[in-house]
Amino acid sequence: MKKKWKKIFSLFLALALCASLMPEMALASDEGIVLASEDEGGNTSGMALTAEGGTLAEGSYYLAEDITLETDITIASGTTVTIDLNGYTLTGTGTSSVLTVNGTLILDDSSESGSGTVTGGSATYGGGVYAAGTFNLNGGCITGNTASYGGGVYADGMFNQDGGSITGNTASASGGGVYVRISTYFYMNDGTISGNSASNNGGGVYASGTFNQGGGSITGNTAAYGGGMYAAGTFNQDNGSITGNTATTSGGGVYPDFYNFTSKK
Repeated sequence: MKKKWKKIFSLFLALALCASLMPEMALASDEGIVLASEDEGGNTSGMALTAEGGTLAEGSYYLAEDITLETDITIASGTTVTIDLNGYTLTGTGTSSVLTVNGTLILDDSSESGSGTVTGGSATYGGGVYAAGTFNLNGGCITGNTASYGGGVYADGMFNQDGGSITGNTASASGGGVYVRISTYFYMNDGTISGNSASNNGGGVYASGTFNQGGGSITGNTAAYGGGMYAAGTFNQDNGSITGNTATTSGGGVYPDFYNFTSKK
């Protein structure tokens, strides 16, 4: 009988020891990624992003602190990634787009302050985000980025803005906030595009593709032509506003160099 109880007690101790080692083993198994436990904001969704950056595996990530990337982030074709800025700042290397999207990226900010930002990008196309795949902006702010075309975002695929803001970005050519390439689509349903500038065309938005505005505001942007928007493709406005923008030459709100324009407002 005593031997039986000793065996049971030994088994219990062994199980307890294994349980205590599991967190350390899990953390050690993923180089460059910290498995989610709980950050200061109580976020337990996905994995904590680290400064390593590079090509992200499919899944959900969140920021647990301000991060300056060692390598700018790429979302590979066929991959879906969600990044929750969680009130923190994601700073690029300053040598390319902070986020290059060949697959699908959902960018959000679950923090109460809504102060999460993507900044520090510098590229020819899309200083903050280069979107060749599908980019969904639900929250956070894309700010302080520079490019020749699309200081904040260069849409070369599908771009959906359902929240968040694109503000304080600069294009040395066109599309201070957003550049929509020909044969591509930008759906703005909510959020703001403000305080961006372009040396030539489209301080807020340059659209040679299709731009559908169903909500949100484009305000306080500047350019030579089309302070708010330079419409060189198809522009459909069902709702939302384009106000308080400035052009140094022509078209403070919208410069109409477009093929098709419809407004239900």
